[in-house]
Amino acid sequence: MQDGHVSHRSASERVLRFKRTCVVTVCLQSSSSISPTSHSKRNPIPSAQSAGNDLNKIASNTQYSNPFHAELCAEAIETWASDETFKPYYHNTGAVRMRTSANSVPNNLTPALQIDAVSGSEEGVKNLRGTLEAQLGFGAPVKWLDTEEDFVKHVPQLKDANIKGWKGVWNPVGGWVAARDALDSVGRELAHRGVRFTSGPSGTFKLPILSDDKTRCIGVIAEDGTEYLADRVVVAAGAWTPSLIDLKGQCLSKCWVLSHLPLAPEEVEFYKGCPVVYNADVGFFFEASGNDQIKICDEFPGSPGFTHFVDGVTPFGASEATRISVPRSHAANPTDTVPTESITTMSAVVESMLPRLVGRSLINQKMCWCTDTADRCWLITEHPDLRGLTVASGDSGHCFVFLPIVGKYIADLLEGTLSEEKAFKWRWRPGEGDPSRSAGRDVTSQDINDLDGWKHD
Repeated sequence: MQDGHVSHRSASERVLRFKRTCVVTVCLQSSSSISPTSHSKRNPIPSAQSAGNDLNKIASNTQYSNPFHAELCAEAIETWASDETFKPYYHNTGAVRMRTSANSVPNNLTPALQIDAVSGSEEGVKNLRGTLEAQLGFGAPVKWLDTEEDFVKHVPQLKDANIKGWKGVWNPVGGWVAARDALDSVGRELAHRGVRFTSGPSGTFKLPILSDDKTRCIGVIAEDGTEYLADRVVVAAGAWTPSLIDLKGQCLSKCWVLSHLPLAPEEVEFYKGCPVVYNADVGFFFEASGNDQIKICDEFPGSPGFTHFVDGVTPFGASEATRISVPRSHAANPTDTVPTESITTMSAVVESMLPRLVGRSLINQKMCWCTDTADRCWLITEHPDLRGLTVASGDSGHCFVFLPIVGKYIADLLEGTLSEEKAFKWRWRPGEGDPSRSAGRDVTSQDINDLDGWKHD
């Protein structure tokens, strides 16, 4: 927001004032009348490697209790609802955010996970009330849900759900977006505006090209040796960024797990228009969309996501090879599923929220790769040692809702007009917190190399 008013300049309306802008990216939604170039490892937009290449994503402001993210999210949702590039893919179903209370944890969790969920539940309810109060202060039309009847009033599909003792916040504004389709729309809009794309070996980042004095980035070298010269280089490679550029431990690549439940036609009709139902102790689900499947995700009881550490990785700027969490994408490893313990936790989502679907197979199991910062604020900044190289990373698992506006703020940074507040929030900040303990968790992430059931090579 600017001077208390929402800025209506969407990313698709911005014109970057640079002769040559090279974007090493999964998806950076900015456009140019002077043809910047976007490079990605696989098909440009939507990239098969991208976490956003998914059936749907949450687009709701209900999770934010701080004014910085709440204002950004309100701007983003307004753009989803009004910008023709995004509007067809936005579904304003409303959303419910929940927490469990002490005696309401699904009974099919392992004992260790039950203990973790119970011990945090009362604090979770307290935090949820704090979010409600903050949202009311922002003017959001939110409402506290205290009983099963309250939930069913706003989400009739929760009738007969095992949610006794749960508490929640209802927000009629927001819902979900058709993620893959929205990215496709962005790609078509960028192509229409003259953005050039490369993919495959000629679009896969290998190294930056440096000036003679080694103080400035003047382009990139692709995997096949192709060189691209540029006045500005933006590395926006999602969860792959820490393995490409040495980020000094500021970001950690992690995956979340998801699966789908197939529905019969009458079940699709029953869940049609269902609000997004999200419990931070258990998981969440969406209405069926696209392929007559409901997508469900767990919320990693006891762990803030899974890592995938690989030895011998040397990102640019590192003095030696090191051990880094590197995504293992479903696009490159199509037989991968999810760890065995994730089947248990996702089944808890079904048992508690979707009891009529208990016993149905969890299909299309996948891991979705993001990259976390310790404070869950993004890393959007010029590299301190290389002028001309901008990093745009640190999505922290809550970036897709900002798809319509994040490119605008990257453009502001490049143009030197980014506000002081945003520049500070998204600054280069090594040593400030531990991204393996993000989202307020007291434990570090588990590594999928130590878990069974997901690898089927």
